[in-house]
Amino acid sequence: MNSCITAGDLKAFSEKFSADRGNIIAMNTVTSNGLLASARQFTAVRQDNQEYSVNLDQHGITWQKNSGRCWMFAGFNCLRYKLIKELNLDGFEFSGNYLMFYDKIEKANYFLEAVIENISDASDSRLMERLLRGVRGDGGEWEMFVNLVNKYGIVPAYAQPEAVSTNASREMAPMIAEKLREYARDLRRDAKSGKTVEELRADKEEMLKTIYRMYCICYGEPVKTFDFQVHTKDGKFICDRNITPMEFFNKYINVNLYDYVNLVAGSTNGEPMIKYEITYTGDVIEGLPVSYVSVPLDVIKSTAIAQLQAGEPVWFGCDVGEMCWREGGILDDKLYDFEGLFNTEFTMTKAERFAYGQAHMSHAMTFKGVDLDENGKPIKWRVENTWGPDVGQKGMFVMTDGWFDKYSYQVIINRKYVPEEILKLYDGETVVKLDPWTIHR
Repeated sequence: MNSCITAGDLKAFSEKFSADRGNIIAMNTVTSNGLLASARQFTAVRQDNQEYSVNLDQHGITWQKNSGRCWMFAGFNCLRYKLIKELNLDGFEFSGNYLMFYDKIEKANYFLEAVIENISDASDSRLMERLLRGVRGDGGEWEMFVNLVNKYGIVPAYAQPEAVSTNASREMAPMIAEKLREYARDLRRDAKSGKTVEELRADKEEMLKTIYRMYCICYGEPVKTFDFQVHTKDGKFICDRNITPMEFFNKYINVNLYDYVNLVAGSTNGEPMIKYEITYTGDVIEGLPVSYVSVPLDVIKSTAIAQLQAGEPVWFGCDVGEMCWREGGILDDKLYDFEGLFNTEFTMTKAERFAYGQAHMSHAMTFKGVDLDENGKPIKWRVENTWGPDVGQKGMFVMTDGWFDKYSYQVIINRKYVPEEILKLYDGETVVKLDPWTIHR
């Protein structure tokens, strides 16, 4: 074949396609019913039930709406499980609006500080391109959740309800992005005119006042104090008036979020048992950096199982767009027979999927259970999603262990369940620093 597609090539393609009756059947099926419905395997669907040998009680489903706050809501789901259990409640939700407000303000400061730190870089350098492209994102990491809660506390959902702009964050994002890019231009221009870093930071303070005002108008100004009021399942009334968000977190949640370790498997950024830090990926300047230890997959699974068996949910990150049936609430690597439908094989390994941009850490959720065989090996996992109660099986998903192997990459585990050799790496000073564009998210 030549470098260009010719009319003869197209004729040959067409003849080969039409010669196979299976191609015609597949075309008629997919064009009438859609790709996913046509490729979905009944044998996979019928075996993916919601029965588990280790099962944590469920108390309602949260909903991140049309926003990219899965990482935050998955964190909420871990904390609210403890609160509900200890206070004997029917259910409870935290305010996504409250923490989202401070996430956005901190991200704006983080961005402007990165611009100042790299003030001499060309505007089209790879780092500046990355910074400028990501100024308005909702996405985040576990460490960013830790930083926000430890700095600003947390509040009940009723204390700061969702706003239109938090539920549908794309509406105001372009204006914030334009303003921050404008400020990046101003900082770089002023630096060329001779302003010092101290003077640039003074300018930054005025810039952040405007960003704060814009978010207050769209989200509402964050609550400073509130009354914590709930009824327990046995009728007891708890009332704690005029409490601050941090007082509420320390008194009623009281979790040391620094006790949790970020473990990742499946990345191509190195061999297992190495600590990595992702640069220029964060929110709170003075908070934890986004870092993790790369470990074998069996460590990811064994630590997650240990935490679930101890009665604690597990925050995890995965590529939810792969082999997912949203309506049915199923994550199964055998769910769709794309190879049979298209008469071709998909042969990339997990590492190769990362290397060639196919794999993405696209979503965070919470493990709420696991089904183990007679040898203690996982068969399937119970997943609490944050897409509301009308998606999946009343908001819950079932994940096969085969799907876990291929598309789950990250778990957040309490130190008490992590092997000592991994803790030494996590706590140590030796770290490989990664550029933000080396991680597919």
